Amino acid sequence: MSDWGNSYEYIIDGTSGLAPAGDSFALVIGPCSTGEVGKLYYIGKNSDLSVFGNGKLVDRLKGALSRAKDDATFVVVPSTPDVDGSKGSVTHEGTGTAIYNLTGNPLFDADVVIEIVSGGRLNEATAKYSLDGGESFSDVFTIPLSGEVTLADSGVKITFSEGTQPENSFVEKDRYSFKLKGAKSSLSALMNACQAGLEKVATEFVWIAQETDNVHWAAFGAKADELFNDHRPTIFVTETRLPNEDESIDDWVSYLLTQRQSFAHRWVHVVAGFGKKNFSGLLVGDLSRARVNQSIGHIDFALNVTLPDGWTDAIGKTLNDAGYIVIRKYAGEKIYRWANGRSMADDSSDYRWFEVSRTVHKAIRLIRKTALKHLHTSLDKAMLEYIKADLIQTLNQMKNAVPNEIDNFEIVIPDGQDVVNNGLTIQYTLYGLPIVRKISNYISFKYSNPTETE
Repeated sequence: MSDWGNSYEYIIDGTSGLAPAGDSFALVIGPCSTGEVGKLYYIGKNSDLSVFGNGKLVDRLKGALSRAKDDATFVVVPSTPDVDGSKGSVTHEGTGTAIYNLTGNPLFDADVVIEIVSGGRLNEATAKYSLDGGESFSDVFTIPLSGEVTLADSGVKITFSEGTQPENSFVEKDRYSFKLKGAKSSLSALMNACQAGLEKVATEFVWIAQETDNVHWAAFGAKADELFNDHRPTIFVTETRLPNEDESIDDWVSYLLTQRQSFAHRWVHVVAGFGKKNFSGLLVGDLSRARVNQSIGHIDFALNVTLPDGWTDAIGKTLNDAGYIVIRKYAGEKIYRWANGRSMADDSSDYRWFEVSRTVHKAIRLIRKTALKHLHTSLDKAMLEYIKADLIQTLNQMKNAVPNEIDNFEIVIPDGQDVVNNGLTIQYTLYGLPIVRKISNYISFKYSNPTETE
């Protein structure tokens, strides 16, 4: 060795515990009126959704963005709205004699109320309308001579004509109410949009932002299996339909229980909780804020919502026990919470909740990135120890995260392997932090005895 020495500096990278950039949070699929089908849009909390026009996709995204963390990014792919929407029957409350006819193909879900502000004939009476069941109203307008009232960009209009007593066609405070169910996408349209997104991005979640049934869920489960086998663990989130106009909430629950009997999958989650709309958007927004091992039932995700008439705690428990995600209120609290993050897994599965699947999926992604570095390496005992040390460092990113994402882990490389013919087998055990799902408080009462000496 030459004596012509010096002081040398070497950068040793990868020891700080920083986790590498992960996959996209969620791929969102759903129908809308103007977004380009199959195109990828990158949407953040303050993005302008007008590019999508109207539709179920927009309705759900609004809910998600209202709850999402500030830096959450959603990759949105519109699907073809190839299944026409439907219009409910009009209910008239009041004494006006006007005749009405509802036409058009609804583009989005709405609970429409048209209220007469001042009475009279066509081109004289004034009105206002609401698309959210009367929580907010449009500006007051005059009902035109044609009788046509177009309801924003809903794709629907109601046409009035004067009744047998023209001067009493419209009476102040009369109301005309009906529900709209917007156009949706067929299963093939949803899967085509999903595939278009998955070809370009890796993602933790795929969110199908419209109502679906167990035929859809089976397709989502098959896709989740395919992605897992392709080293891309992915969770699917979707929602049930709401009760039909002539269906009681009890009949709707029976329908959902029947749907569940013929389906199970550990990486498909279905939201059944609803108010005026299904709560799947609120759920996905909350998931963007939750740590991978955090239950969405935690108080951090308290909700200010209204549940439908007829909803009871017993209904929520029945659906949650069946594997659906619902909202509940604990006795003594004024707020609502998610009951938990149930999946459609069998009751014997370890993957019945988001926090288990998310934790394991994250570990899989990290392990795979590290393991790929060591493919085709020449293996001796020193290299074997180096590979193990590299994997330990990788999982320490989760163990040393603040708060911790796992409590501990074990990595075992079994002895006596035929590496030449079978490759290298490495076994991992992740020790998760338990979620407190029940607290039992045992309280006794006794009188003290002042006559006792200390």
